[in-house]
Amino acid sequence: MPHSTPTSNRSADTNGTKPQRPMSSTGEGSLMGGDFSDNAANAPTTTTSPALSIASAAAGVIGVVLALFVSWLLSVIVGVAAILLGRAATRREASYPKLALVGKILGFICVVANTALMVLYIYQLMSLGLL
Repeated sequence: MPHSTPTSNRSADTNGTKPQRPMSSTGEGSLMGGDFSDNAANAPTTTTSPALSIASAAAGVIGVVLALFVSWLLSVIVGVAAILLGRAATRREASYPKLALVGKILGFICVVANTALMVLYIYQLMSLGLL
């Protein structure tokens, strides 16, 4: 009985052999043409943008400036944004990882310091009997 090639995407034909991938017009996907789509070593290297790292550091610096001169609440919001941007930059392995770390540290300082100052402020108001 002659061997027939499978024409559908079944997992195996009647002879127990695996089906071949259909060949495109350019030859990609064939067994001889070199379908390397599953090979991670041949994947093209991509460089990530430093935008998340820079945005994280900038948000951290803006958060500190806001804490010193404008508003503690805005500083906490921008500090949280700096932490989240730094985390996203770290996860995506963005270039300038130290800038992402600076953003996370400054954001953490903004959040913790302003929260502690707010708790101290509320405590002082309570001790004066105003709250």
